[in-house]
Parts: sequence; C-alpha cells; structure tokens
Amino acid sequence: LVQVDNPPLNTIAASPLSVAGKARGSWFFEANAGTLITDAQGKILASGYVMAKSDWMTTEFVPFLGTLTFPKQPTGSTGVVIVRNDNTVKVVEVYNLQITVTVLSVIIIFS
Repeated sequence: LVQVDNPPLNTIAASPLSVAGKARGSWFFEANAGTLITDAQGKILASGYVMAKSDWMTTEFVPFLGTLTFPKQPTGSTGVVIVRNDNTVKVVEVYNLQITVTVLSVIIIFS
C-alpha cells in the first residue's frame, strides 16, 4: 500500500527531513496522509502530513512528499518514520492502519 523512497534505509538524518514515496490513492484523505517521526523509544519528535503530488482519486500508486522538522537528537541515536492512512472514509479497521517504515526496513540514524 505504501512505499517510502526517502529517507532510504539507515540514512543519516537531520532536521528538516524530507519524506517521499508513493501510496495507493485510497491511502490519502483530501490529498494528505499523516506522517510522524519517533525516537527509538517511540516518543513522537514531530508530526505532519505528506501531500499527494498528483491525482489521488485513484486506486493506483500516487507519489507523495512532505517535510518533518524535529529537535536535534543525540548523534548516532535512531528513529522511525511513520506514514499513516488518513482516509477516514474507510471503516475503522482500515483507517486505523499505519505503516511504520521499520516494517519496510527503513530506520534513520540522527546526525
């Protein structure tokens, strides 16, 4: 349902962090999907949205882009980028889904 291209696996990241990839059109609500970044303990460092970069009213993959700004973290510590399904029109089981980039094998290392 979602493919995150940026940040890549084990990238060294600093704020602001660009989040880009593609998701099925049904993943978006009004062309937006929620995104956040957490530290290794799950503490939310920043939250925001990625925005569809083309027509999201489709079942096909749609590119998205967004930016997260977060406080400086200890050098070498790790975090996770999460892109959430924001389509609240779906039933509860669907719109509460979230894809954590860890599942997609992308973890970031703070610079």
